[in-house]
Amino acid sequence: MVNQAINWGELIEKVVGGKPRSSLVKLLEKAFGDCYETDRDYSGRFLINCRRRVHLVLSMPTGYGKSTVSLVLGRLLEDHTFNNFTRLIHVAPTKSLIEDLGDRAGKAGLRHFTQYSLAPHESKAPFFLPNFVITTYDSFMLNMYKASVGEPNSKYGHFELPRYSIYTSLVHFDEYHLLSFSDDSGTVDSGKAWVTLLTTIRLLANSGVPLVLSTATPSKIAEDELIKELLAYDPESMVYNVHVVGKWGEALKDRECRLINGDDDLREYQCTINGMNYRLIELLFTEKLPNLETKMINLNNEDSGPLINELGRLLGKEPKCQCSPQVLVVVNTVSKAVEWFNLIRENASKLGLKNDDVCLIHSRFTIKDRESKVSKINEGYCRVLVATQVIEVGVDLNACNLITEAAPLPAVVQRIGRVLRKGCGGASGEVIMVNTGKYRPYGKEPIEKTLNAVMDVKGEVCWKMPYGCGGKVGYMELAKKVYSNLPSVNEEVAELSQYLMGLDMNVLMSRQDLKELLHQYCSLVREEALITVYVPHELESSFNDVKLSDLIPMMMTINSTTLYGLIKASDGDVCSVLQCSSNGLLAMFHVRDIDGTDHIAQLSDPRLLRIISNTYRNALKSKNGAKYFSTVMCRELSEYWTTTSDGELRGLIALVLNPSKYSSEVGVV
Repeated sequence: MVNQAINWGELIEKVVGGKPRSSLVKLLEKAFGDCYETDRDYSGRFLINCRRRVHLVLSMPTGYGKSTVSLVLGRLLEDHTFNNFTRLIHVAPTKSLIEDLGDRAGKAGLRHFTQYSLAPHESKAPFFLPNFVITTYDSFMLNMYKASVGEPNSKYGHFELPRYSIYTSLVHFDEYHLLSFSDDSGTVDSGKAWVTLLTTIRLLANSGVPLVLSTATPSKIAEDELIKELLAYDPESMVYNVHVVGKWGEALKDRECRLINGDDDLREYQCTINGMNYRLIELLFTEKLPNLETKMINLNNEDSGPLINELGRLLGKEPKCQCSPQVLVVVNTVSKAVEWFNLIRENASKLGLKNDDVCLIHSRFTIKDRESKVSKINEGYCRVLVATQVIEVGVDLNACNLITEAAPLPAVVQRIGRVLRKGCGGASGEVIMVNTGKYRPYGKEPIEKTLNAVMDVKGEVCWKMPYGCGGKVGYMELAKKVYSNLPSVNEEVAELSQYLMGLDMNVLMSRQDLKELLHQYCSLVREEALITVYVPHELESSFNDVKLSDLIPMMMTINSTTLYGLIKASDGDVCSVLQCSSNGLLAMFHVRDIDGTDHIAQLSDPRLLRIISNTYRNALKSKNGAKYFSTVMCRELSEYWTTTSDGELRGLIALVLNPSKYSSEVGVV
């Protein structure tokens, strides 16, 4: 058996299409230095033998190369298999991030598959069986705990198939910070997602599954917790904690470490936490950074003048590099995005803009309209782009300047990561933070802490490097002031960990047990039900000759709070929001006839209308109506099916939105 070292530099060059960062090459050489190619053939792939198991905890600025690690390993897995994993599953928090990584994989010639709601049928991999799979946290956790997402109408499903895939993979949890802060910090969860993530890490590490956990906006307290879990549950492995620094030693603060070795690009330290040893790696960043000046303004509903004035000033500046859009405007809610979009268009002539120069993107557009807008943005047609959180991860922007509504620190860092991103070293830009006095959908405390932390340093923040640059404070220093604790977990959520461990380890527990668990917790990683809606150009009575893939472009996913708000704004009239007929609520169904024939149909369902109407009325009586509505919708719609008197089985695909509630220009508001 021939042992040959892996040429990581050549692999990265093939993936990125150019000369790679030498520090990234050395990182992979260090992490997988004990892995060697052999001439042993396993089902058409050569074996790579690794003498030790490795876990990576990556803290890297946006654009540095976190996702490149997955792409490089995905390339290697096309014709190789490792002795401790045979595939890679990249888990991302948003569909836009999955689509972006998929595009990069496609450009690199990588064969890859995806799994998420409304993913293209030809690339779906619900059992996670291919060599390189990109999926969401929702799909991953459901498959991990026996849901078998590819079999929605099955009572039990072949849930051990995706679990086999998971336990024979390297799993990359990307942007894990979105699950590591409490509800007050702006994530969709209050402790539940963090408990699910930690429990999953314990189970996988204990079974020898190699893990990569990456983020651009780390919290030291969360990072340390992850390292302790990996060391405790897989003590025979090597854990590497990787940081990008501007000066040697910046990542060592408040850590017990000693230098082992290093060179001009990389230094390796042995560190101790709770009496256990791990390795910390510093990668030296030597490239020229853009210069971003930070300014803060206050804005009230009565006076939009300061916003328009700042926008006009930024538009009057000549870009110093090839950046677009000229100004990126990011707000916290869809309604605010539409409000500011209309406001900017109303002042277009004053700002020297045409209406088409101003673009809008948020989560409440159909897939078809969203793709059209992203294409327009990528082609540089937008001088001003108004957006919500959808651009924080997975949208490949290179804006010249940013105006952002005040938000929790991780969100601000991600938004600034879309500014002067490529080929703009040394260029100047501005970040305008707007305090509107509004906190939805976030909590008041993290936004005020973020604003105070920025004001304490008089806006002198290096937003591109975690430990600072050019005499400015890095965002890691701000994070220590903003986040000093892990998510608070109540007794009910704490019990979730035990339930999940039981589901994983007890061979007698099945999908039905997970279903009971979801009735209590709604979701493993979010608190709201996600509802798929179809936006028709014109209503059809039947779709018997239409494939689901043909209908998907006209669909979108909204959360239950959005649906509740739409119904409330319509004075409780469900049928003014969702399309009804004389017989009930119209919905898209997957229909299985008594003879076993499958087809898609748009049918009226009186039971569905009663469920939503009654839930809404009961929610109005509840102390927290939106949460009550979400909890019931999660339970009622997650596996909704009905059987007709003649034995026809109907599985819900999507509710049908009333066309009057949708506009291709502003979406659903």
